[in-house]
Order: sequence, then C-alpha cells, then structure tokens
Amino acid sequence: MLGQSYNRAGKQEDLDQAIKLYEEVLHLQPAPHDPERARTLNALSLCLCRQYVKSEHPEVLERAIALLQEAIQLCEHPDNNQTI
Repeated sequence: MLGQSYNRAGKQEDLDQAIKLYEEVLHLQPAPHDPERARTLNALSLCLCRQYVKSEHPEVLERAIALLQEAIQLCEHPDNNQTI
C-alpha cells in the first residue's frame, strides 16, 4: 500500500517506509517455506526499482534484480505452485 501511495503522491518517505516494512516482513518469512515470500520479494523489488529511478544508484537496481531472481526460484520450487 505504501508503494502505491508513493506512486500517487511521489513522497519519498512513503517509498522508504514501504522498503523498510517489506524488509521486516522478509525476515519473518523463512525461505522457501513461506508461500508468501515470493510475493514479498516481488513487492520489495518493485519498490527498489522505483527508488533506482530516482537515485540511479546501480547497487539498488542490482539488489532489485537479485530479489526478483530469488522470487522466481521460489515459484519454480516443486512444493510451491504460486505466481508473483
């Protein structure tokens, strides 16, 4: 929701808060056992992509890509039949 709020209002603090909260959620979702982890990884990655557009820091984009790769791997896991 905060990521969407950033899209509407463009407030950097909304984006920063969304990133912080998604990171906290990830710590509560042990991979690959939590079926929601892939969705959280995807949401965090999207927020980081928005941050990269503003900052143009390559490490932000690299982290977003790594998170998406992890999300894809989780979706490909035989015990997980979800999509992101």
